[in-house]
Amino acid sequence: MAKAELLFVGTDTGLLQFSNPGGIGRWLRSGHSLPGSDIVAVWAKPDDPTHVLCSDAEHLYEITYCG
Repeated sequence: MAKAELLFVGTDTGLLQFSNPGGIGRWLRSGHSLPGSDIVAVWAKPDDPTHVLCSDAEHLYEITYCG
């Protein structure tokens, strides 16, 4: 089975997604969700890290990462 690592980063310009395909140690930017939102918190489900909750100061968002 192929190994993939995901990293989600909350920024003042939205939620950035990075992947490390095959665990090669090279992180590639693979997505940008909620542009213009100031994301202050990010939670990935422990049993399904492609399912992410994130929030700005006023809203809670649910994102499914499709890579």
